[in-house]
Amino acid sequence: MKKTLYALLTFIVFIGALNINITGHSDQIPTICLSNIETLSYAESSETCYGVGSIDCPSEGIKVKLVY
Repeated sequence: MKKTLYALLTFIVFIGALNINITGHSDQIPTICLSNIETLSYAESSETCYGVGSIDCPSEGIKVKLVY
């Protein structure tokens, strides 16, 4: 009975340690994925800015009158 309890406890500790090791690295996104996301988002932004005014142009970072 003691041997079975010891084996079960060892197994649970092993699985817990393995779970911590696996989930510890899952929040890191590879650099290639980040560059792909940036490239796709840049291609979707097709704003055209006109004139001089008080609205911020997202693509140029200047103050404009109209953003299309």
